[in-house]
Amino acid sequence: DRRGRDKDLARAMVEEALNLTAEEARSQGMIDFLATTVPALLDSLRGRAIDRDGIKHVLSSETPSLVKVEMSGRQKFLKRLADPNLAYLLMLLGIYGLFFELSNPGALAPGILGGISLLLAMFAFQALPVDYTGVALIVLGVIMLVLEIKVPSYGSLSIGGLISLVLGSMMLFDSSEQWAQLSLNVVIPSVLVFGGFFLTCVWLVVKGQKRQVTTGLEALVGESGRVFQTIGNDQPGKVICHGEIWNAVSDLDLAVDTPVIILDVDGRLLTVEKSDNPAPEQRS
Repeated sequence: DRRGRDKDLARAMVEEALNLTAEEARSQGMIDFLATTVPALLDSLRGRAIDRDGIKHVLSSETPSLVKVEMSGRQKFLKRLADPNLAYLLMLLGIYGLFFELSNPGALAPGILGGISLLLAMFAFQALPVDYTGVALIVLGVIMLVLEIKVPSYGSLSIGGLISLVLGSMMLFDSSEQWAQLSLNVVIPSVLVFGGFFLTCVWLVVKGQKRQVTTGLEALVGESGRVFQTIGNDQPGKVICHGEIWNAVSDLDLAVDTPVIILDVDGRLLTVEKSDNPAPEQRS
């Protein structure tokens, strides 16, 4: 108001995030002039009268000398953190690290790296126009991908998680300014790597579940042996398998030394049938 600016317009710029182009700002009296270069700016300021606290000051008409002040190392580091692409990668790395730590308590390194990365991402978000709906979608996507490993959903959780990750990435920063937008060259590889890791985990889990049991009593199913004591249609006998003698039953009468294959294990009782293959040598 003291400088003759439009108060209502200034309020809207603060409370409603109103954006004006340079030409619009000049036409509405919010700025005094436009300068496309630093020399043009200095030329426009020479001899200009400025009213400061009721005292009028006239800027020197001489061309001033410019002194360039470089950013310190700390300032450069913090400025780099404010890059939306780096902040996005730090957030994913933080989530990734904490997931590993929670899955393998005591690993330490993933938890430490993930915690530091997540805190750095939160620091960067303070300087960026973050849409927390995007953050929520990314977290939801990660949760669905993790659940895919625990809950058999036949891929539906993985698809939903990847879609949620992509949508969240696109909505993460709410700004029309190019500097505050995520690059697809960062989003697409990140989502593919992140999603690919969890899909690989799911594939390994499913593969492991389908693998034939190799330990315990269930490992005997499919193994070959030979009759050690005659097995009758309604009378249990004994078979020898891997040097061990087991009680066994069968739907047919089986004589001693008949080769058999094990069909089922019920406690200590085997269900067998005659095998066309010769019985392997067994030690009693």
